[in-house]
Amino acid sequence: MGGPGMIFSREVLRRMVPHIGECLREMYTTHEDVEVGRCVRRFGGTQCVWSYEGRLLPAVPAEIHTPWANNHLLGTLASHCSKLWGHSRE
Repeated sequence: MGGPGMIFSREVLRRMVPHIGECLREMYTTHEDVEVGRCVRRFGGTQCVWSYEGRLLPAVPAEIHTPWANNHLLGTLASHCSKLWGHSRE
């Protein structure tokens, strides 16, 4: 793993955590971000954004959210969409 990380709500975590073992046993790819997304969709009660939705996300949140202007998190966030349609199977 070497990606930027993921942010989850407490509710999504509450729903997913009891099923983490099942998610790990039923992996279809070696792409951890895709597999986490599959687990979120299956057990978290929501889904990650589709690649076309990711194109609408700003690369640097500070450019549109002024509260981030002097924040120590500036430059630490990035969007990372699935690379291949075939990795998105349920």
